[in-house]
Order: sequence, then structure tokens, then C-alpha cells
Amino acid sequence: MNATPHQLTASDGYQLSAALFKASTPSKALVVIASATGVPKPYYSKYAAYLAETGLFDALTFDYRGIGESLEGKITDCKAKMSDWGRLDLQAALSWGFGNYEKVFVIGHSVAGQVLPLAELSSRISAIWFIGSQCAANRLWDGMQRLLVDIFWKVSLPLTTKLLGYMPGIAVGGGPPLPKHVALEWRSWGLHPQGIWKDDKAVKAKFEALTMPIHFVGVHDDHMMAPPRAVKFLQAQYSNAQTTHEQLNPSDFGLKEIGHFGFFRSRFNDKLWHLPADFFRPYL
Repeated sequence: MNATPHQLTASDGYQLSAALFKASTPSKALVVIASATGVPKPYYSKYAAYLAETGLFDALTFDYRGIGESLEGKITDCKAKMSDWGRLDLQAALSWGFGNYEKVFVIGHSVAGQVLPLAELSSRISAIWFIGSQCAANRLWDGMQRLLVDIFWKVSLPLTTKLLGYMPGIAVGGGPPLPKHVALEWRSWGLHPQGIWKDDKAVKAKFEALTMPIHFVGVHDDHMMAPPRAVKFLQAQYSNAQTTHEQLNPSDFGLKEIGHFGFFRSRFNDKLWHLPADFFRPYL
């Protein structure tokens, strides 16, 4: 299924590159796929096409500002912050969605679970399915993973952003670079015991305002990026939502591994891809 290139305009005028995947018959429901940190929208294209092929939804992918095709100019000149991804960029995607569909659902990957409530329209979402979403606070990691996380927050991230003016993807094992201020705000969440909330009552209130069904999915072999304590701590912040939790164990599906990024890979089409659609179906 081919995607239609699309453009979203944030409230500050920033243009975001997006792609729309349409069902073969007109759909009244849209799924917005909210990316993980620094992951460009093509990574989610095959999954978005799958959702459209169910005939239940259209699907929208997009790049946050400073990432992929939503990077304007040089990365060293980008002033974007990570909180802008929720407050402005996800807000733009939701605004377009509610302007064109009766219902909007969200599949959020990793950091999406932290920034989605910053979008004012997030309270209107029908249901949310998060995978690998976690609080970034380093205290929620243990053992060798805690040591590696501390090295990242305290050494590699600040050193590379100071030397280069951005954070190269190699600092987290590969992938696209992150704009400097995105990386530094992310670091501030990682070093604070409360993560993104940082004892900020206004941010906490945005999480508490959400009351829709939200399903949190952790992955048994995702020790480095989203350990269970970090996932469950994030879930607890959505204190008034109808939250549920599931831990995917690869062996339960006849798989050797899933990891932090595996769910969206096409080889898991038959085993895993139906899970979000199954969760959303009762709320259509």
C-alpha cells in the first residue's frame, strides 16, 4: 500500500513531514503513530500500511521536528526541545486528525509515552497503545544497565553535544542524530528522580487529565531501553486513565527475540501486529 505524502503545520508554523496510509474504503478512525526518540517515520511505514489494510483505520506517521524530513536546515542550528515533540508536534498531528476523523487512536513507541500528554488535544484520544514507553529517570535501571545509562547521561551525551553541537546516533548505538536541545532536555529528565515531571505540578496535571483506556506493553528482552520498573513508573503517572499492562515474552510467540525496536519489523507481522488493532477495536 502506497503512502500519500502529507504536511502538518504546528501552531508555531513549523512544517512537519508526514505520510498518510488510507484504508481501501473510507474510514472514520485514524491511528497516529508516535515515534521513538530519533526514529524517522519510514521505520513505521510497513506497520502503518498493515493498519490501513485491516480496513478499520487510516494511519498517520510523521517526523518530529529536527528528525528525518522534519529537520529544517543544519542540525546544529535546530532549537527544538524534546518537550516540543509533544506540546507542538503531536498536537499538530492530533489537531489534523480530529479535523478529519470521528475518532483518533495513538500507538506510541518509547519516548511517546512521556511527551504525548503535553499535547492539549491528547485528552480527546479514544484509546492509546504504548510499547517500550518508560520514564527516563536513571534510578529505574539496575546493575550493568544502570551503569551504562549513567555513562550515557553523564558522559557521552553532554560530551558529544558540546563538541559537535548535536548528539550523534552512535552515542546510543546507531540511528539518526538528535538536535542539541532535544538531547539536553532528555538528559535532564534522565537525571531527575521523577523524569519528565521534575516535581512540576503543571506537567503532572496533564498526565492526570487523561482518562481513556491505555495499554502499556513491555518487552521481556528489552532490558536496556525500557526495563519493567521504568515502564510501570510511567504507567502510574497516568493515574486517572484506564491503564492495563502486558509483558511480551518472545518465547510465548515462538520467537527468539523482540527487543526495543522489534515490534514494528515486518517479520513479526503474523505474531504481533494484530495486538494494537485488537485493543482498539472495542472503542471504534
